[in-house]
Amino acid sequence: MGANEWKCGGTCFFVKSGAATYLVTAAHVWDEVENCGAEFFPLLLPVNGAEPVDISKWRIISKSAFLDIAVVEVPTSFQLASIGKDAITYNSSPETRVALDESVFFMGYPGEHRTADSLKIILRMTPCMDFVTSVNDRAFFMSDDFRERQSSSFDPGVSDIKSFGGLSGSPMLVVRDGIFNLVGIFIEGGFQDEGIHSPFKGAHFDFINADGSLDELRIPY
Repeated sequence: MGANEWKCGGTCFFVKSGAATYLVTAAHVWDEVENCGAEFFPLLLPVNGAEPVDISKWRIISKSAFLDIAVVEVPTSFQLASIGKDAITYNSSPETRVALDESVFFMGYPGEHRTADSLKIILRMTPCMDFVTSVNDRAFFMSDDFRERQSSSFDPGVSDIKSFGGLSGSPMLVVRDGIFNLVGIFIEGGFQDEGIHSPFKGAHFDFINADGSLDELRIPY
């Protein structure tokens, strides 16, 4: 299979809690890559300048379609340093939840900015930042009601983004006292025809317990 035969994908990140390490993404990303074709396709984790890692057999710890969160166990035999990656240290509780008007930063790899040939795939990172405009028990939102967002690119060949598909699963962070705090998982980029002005939606990270399970008692079904 060539790199240009990829079927679907999203963004993920790693979290370290004690001796365990987890891969976190959006539930719809994990479901999509598991069901993107009638025949089996390996689930690959791209690595900068090296062979991708097949994570098809990594064990899923918890998943909620309602929250749109999926947590996957990274095998103890696998070292993130071997692919030049690191993990965010787990530090979450209901008290760390994002608040109205906080500025949230997230970054991921949108599908429309990916290019590939038979040997390699180029994934262009897209960072985004905006203020939280509303928060509820299930998620938080960033709406550009006054169309104030602006975009720029280091690559003149890359145009303004039209769809945020592929960014799902990105880590969402706020800066408090000079330190990045993980507060959410990007799960939706709103209306496709709005482009950079699309409303953003994040799932609260604090639903994930330190052991990778979800806090079922607090999920607002």
